[in-house]
Amino acid sequence: MQYSFNFPEWAKVSDQAKDLIKKLLVPANERLTAQQILEHPWMISNEVNTSSLGLNVSTLKTFSNNERFKKVALMCIASQCNEKDILELGKLFNTLDKNGDGILSIDEIKLNIKGLKNASEIEKIFNTIDTDGSGTVNYTEFITAVMDENLYLK
Repeated sequence: MQYSFNFPEWAKVSDQAKDLIKKLLVPANERLTAQQILEHPWMISNEVNTSSLGLNVSTLKTFSNNERFKKVALMCIASQCNEKDILELGKLFNTLDKNGDGILSIDEIKLNIKGLKNASEIEKIFNTIDTDGSGTVNYTEFITAVMDENLYLK
């Protein structure tokens, strides 16, 4: 199998991550076992590259002020977005998801909202992002709330 990491999308991917991918893109009889994968340096590393990530509070505020119909429409758009278009937003979600459970709690959001000290304002924003009322924010809800107008108009 031939592949290359010589594309802009791979520029910020660590060498350890690339090493693991290389070791997985081999014939099944040569592939790492599940235990070996879990013991790989990239899997046990706590290093997260967040240099280009940032939570845009103004986008969250704008989303929270939208009418319910627009929020539902944006959620439909977000669920159909091309993964390339939302790659950075997905990275941001994973960075915010400190415990790795695939959902964001209000505490995870509070830890990462810069510039907002008012707890009631943070809770209001959180509750508007949590469109299904589950008490958590899932991936699609998050992408819906943080995608900018240029993306959903595209």
